[in-house]
Amino acid sequence: MSPSSPFVITPFNPTTDLPATTALFRAYAASLDLDLSFQNFEMEISALPGAYTPPGGALLLARHPNPNPDSNSNLTSGANPPIGCIALRSLPPDPNTCELKRLYTHPTARGHGLGRLLTTRMIALARDLGYKTM
Repeated sequence: MSPSSPFVITPFNPTTDLPATTALFRAYAASLDLDLSFQNFEMEISALPGAYTPPGGALLLARHPNPNPDSNSNLTSGANPPIGCIALRSLPPDPNTCELKRLYTHPTARGHGLGRLLTTRMIALARDLGYKTM
């Protein structure tokens, strides 16, 4: 977390983050005026982290550093549910190309720079992974 950011960005942990991440992905899909079945979205969710698994992929989650115990985010029953996500996957056939996917922030977290923070972190991670094109 940077001193000016009210958010903590962490990598997806399949042991603890799967239910909340699934909820974020479903909220993302519901926010679009688009049927994602052409992308096999349900299969993507059922296989999480799937293509977003390291070393070629990544999935980042954002949380408040000090969660409000009275928060009512409806994303999960966890004490500090993620409020945003972003994903990255390799885009074959070029091993130097990746695709940014599933940028979503919970409506209560919007307007505070979270989308920009998630995007900036993922671009830096893509560079660290050796990608040249996004």
